[in-house]
Amino acid sequence: MTEAEWKVLDRKTMSVIRLLLSRNVAFHTTKEKTTKGILKVLADMYEKPSAANKVHLMRRLFNLKMSESTAVAEHLNEFNLITVQLTSVAIDFDDELRGVRHIPDLKRNLISVGQLDDEGYDLSFGSSSWKIIKGAMVVARGKKEGTLYMTVNNHDNIALVSANSDADLWHCRLGHMSEKEMKQLCSKGKLPGLKIVELGLCEDCVFGKQKRVSFSKAGLKVKCLRSDNGGEYELDEFKEYCVVNSICMEKTVRRTPQQNGVAERMNKTLNNVLGACD
Repeated sequence: MTEAEWKVLDRKTMSVIRLLLSRNVAFHTTKEKTTKGILKVLADMYEKPSAANKVHLMRRLFNLKMSESTAVAEHLNEFNLITVQLTSVAIDFDDELRGVRHIPDLKRNLISVGQLDDEGYDLSFGSSSWKIIKGAMVVARGKKEGTLYMTVNNHDNIALVSANSDADLWHCRLGHMSEKEMKQLCSKGKLPGLKIVELGLCEDCVFGKQKRVSFSKAGLKVKCLRSDNGGEYELDEFKEYCVVNSICMEKTVRRTPQQNGVAERMNKTLNNVLGACD
């Protein structure tokens, strides 16, 4: 573009700007011959860190509300514009909320994954579900709904039931079986007289099956795993997991039960069931 064309374009731009200005404001730009000069005059008028400009911008910020007919993007653009203008008049913003992971009082919340990671929490996403883990304790869990992962809220339900409901009775009869397995039996018609499986808090399960949560004294990850030749350790997914996490697998010699440890997993399962039935 030639210099003459630039001058023509600059004059057109000046005309458009003057048409959009009020008469009182346009009076201050009459001596300017270029678009740059007009913009400088306007910047000196409205971006000057005067008390009047600060009060005007702060009032706009405090009164900013999103109307029903306004899109979220437009509302955010207007908010960003006001904050930029406040910054230009030497007003610094100090965020009051720091290190916030979750605000229960809000109707809708977005959990900060980065903040949780800084606090030492482990997050797992997959199979349309997610959970937050710290050590061996599951802090929160949820399911995927659309494009968001929602938390599973604990609702307070009020219901009138007998002290010993059918579900609780079958729960005790089946050796304190889990609710998931009882639902499978109920769907197959294996539990006569039981239509809905909803178990409450079972103190016998809590005290009979509880065990000490494992934790790392040194705060280090597993480097070596010693196990027998069980099928659960021969899965390709498990081997791949060990390789990805740099875990060395050491297996016992075949047909040498002396190396299998003090107890097998089934013995532990039976002890848990018997402990809950005491």
